[in-house]
Amino acid sequence: EGIATFADLSVDIAAIDYQLEAIDSEAELDGDDSALFDITDIPAEVILTDLTQTYSGDPLGVTVTTDPADLAVEVTYDGNTTEPTEAGSYAVVATVTEPNYEGSASDTFVIEPAPATLELSDLEQTWDGDPKPVTVTPDPAGVSYSVTYDGSPDAPSDVGEYAVIATITDDNYTGDDATGMLIISEAAAEVTLSNLTQTYSGDPLGVTVTTDPADLAVEVTYDGNTTEPTEAGSYAVVATVTEPGHEGSASDTFVIEPAPATLTLSDLEQTWDGDPKPVTVTPDPAGVSYSVTYDGSPDAPSDVGEYAVVATITDDNYTGDDATGTLIISEADSETSIDSISPAGSQTVGESYTVTVSVDGSDPTGTVDVDDGEGNECEIILSGGSESCSLTSTSVGTKTITASYGGDDDNAPSQDTTSYEITAAEPGLVIESVDPVDWQVAGLPYTFEIAIEGFEPTGTVTLDDGHGESCEIELPATSCELTSTEVGETTLTASYPGDDNNEPDQAQIPYEIEPSGPVELLFNTEPVGAVVDEPISPAVVVHVLDSTGELVEDDDDTVVIIELESNPHGATLSGTLSVQVSGGIAVFDDLVIDTIGAGYRLQAADDQGELDAIVTSEFEVVEGDIFQDRFEEDE
Repeated sequence: EGIATFADLSVDIAAIDYQLEAIDSEAELDGDDSALFDITDIPAEVILTDLTQTYSGDPLGVTVTTDPADLAVEVTYDGNTTEPTEAGSYAVVATVTEPNYEGSASDTFVIEPAPATLELSDLEQTWDGDPKPVTVTPDPAGVSYSVTYDGSPDAPSDVGEYAVIATITDDNYTGDDATGMLIISEAAAEVTLSNLTQTYSGDPLGVTVTTDPADLAVEVTYDGNTTEPTEAGSYAVVATVTEPGHEGSASDTFVIEPAPATLTLSDLEQTWDGDPKPVTVTPDPAGVSYSVTYDGSPDAPSDVGEYAVVATITDDNYTGDDATGTLIISEADSETSIDSISPAGSQTVGESYTVTVSVDGSDPTGTVDVDDGEGNECEIILSGGSESCSLTSTSVGTKTITASYGGDDDNAPSQDTTSYEITAAEPGLVIESVDPVDWQVAGLPYTFEIAIEGFEPTGTVTLDDGHGESCEIELPATSCELTSTEVGETTLTASYPGDDNNEPDQAQIPYEIEPSGPVELLFNTEPVGAVVDEPISPAVVVHVLDSTGELVEDDDDTVVIIELESNPHGATLSGTLSVQVSGGIAVFDDLVIDTIGAGYRLQAADDQGELDAIVTSEFEVVEGDIFQDRFEEDE
């Protein structure tokens, strides 16, 4: 029939633009070419397994199978054909490369960290000034980690206990922290004490301390005190190393032996004046304490005669032989007299007074010290006859005035005493000023300024207005502020109760408290309800008040204006809306509201705008019969 059919033709290589040619076997006919056509790859299935593995240190990869089986495949991990080693997540893509086949698969390949452990050692070390890191042993070896000591990455060098935490930092491994306590102990040190026996010098003395290792810081105590002793005696000495990182101590007995001293007697010949005649003992060195006896008695004799004197060192810090001699008291005397004190009898504390003194004897020379027994004194230089000096006492009371003459080569010391009265000072309290001057409005403050003299007065000055209001000034302050509420003329009084050196005092001045005049408005009567188109009843009453909250009864001038402060229904308020007060009272008895509703409020203000406006509570306007139903009883 002239047709040739080829049903099982195949091409073994996929490509594009293939073309078939048909020719006869005898080459007697013209051939013909087919249209161009493509040969495509065969689809293949790619399957990825073993997508999660554990880090081993070696390259790891997924398992790839194909359908058809055993096709050539290229695998990439995050775009690289090299299998990864490190723990982490990788985008894996497997692509068929087998000729004439196509197919691919993608997923995430995860290499999980391998388990690891850390072990701590060298947790007990001895201080040497260098950092003391612990030893950390990882398993497996080579795992990286970090170590902290009480939270710091730096190994400590000071003595102490430190919380140690070792943490795996290697991304390829995981495991618990290793914890422990690093103990850095102090190094042992040897302490040697020398110079354990010394002689009293009056200065602090201490032992010599040496250490091994040398020059370590040491604290030394004597009978428990760190201060080196001065006095002769035996002391338990303990030297303890305080150098950081070291420990050690030594103890012994430190002895300060008494120093040698001598006593020399003088003034062995004296003149009688009736007073005891002690000899003069001069110790060497100066300051050595001693005792003296006269014929065996510790009391210096005053009678004429000869006495065996023995001076003995009693100072524990010194030692030496007794000094001996004979005291000879010859006849003589002097007499000191307080001749007068001016002013006579008494003087005010803090004021000077004159003491006149005379000394009788053998042409006495030198000075007379005069004191009041409380540390206040003056000095008289003798020049023959009576001499005076000025003395000032600083406290109140009876003083014992003493005049003491020290004597000279020819005269024995002597003294005289007398009583003298020191009286309290007059404070001189005055009210210097009041601001404002002469008067103030009730309810407003005014300021006192006082002055007080006397002798260093202390305490409190109280100021009052005579009507129960007062303020206090704590000296040395001089002012305070007072507010009076009672109107009228009054007397302002400043009262000082006095102290040890000052008398009580009081000062007064006249002052006037005046009414303030109008300062505020008050609804004395305000509406609780109203009937539409009828006068508000009871009538609205407004009072004008002063600064004390009282009615200004003499106010016939203030003009009060009434208006709707809250008008939620657009009503009109009519009647007399402006009233001039009489005796401080404004009465609005014909106010009318023309619209029913709730939430109304009235406002009252003065026509000059000098006083703050006031507002009533909310009230309701109702119909007449409703108002009657609400407020009137049935007959």
